Amino acid sequence: MEEMNKDKKRKKIEGNDKFHVDDQVMYRNILGEWHKGTVIKVNNTTIRILNKDEFKVLSIKPENVLTMEEYENLKNK
Repeated sequence: MEEMNKDKKRKKIEGNDKFHVDDQVMYRNILGEWHKGTVIKVNNTTIRILNKDEFKVLSIKPENVLTMEEYENLKNK
């Protein structure tokens, strides 16, 4: 029973494999504003991002993070 509970907790979110350490990304904050940051760590459920402009380290869910290419494509549509 304990092993089954551990497996549920460790469930990896899809999409984390496209982000790597030192990648430049765009992330969306709680207000829906986009900001630029650098990936410093990829966890199973979140992506740790450093925002050098505001001197912040943030843990963001992958659905709120885009690579620079994806952001440019979204912006140009």
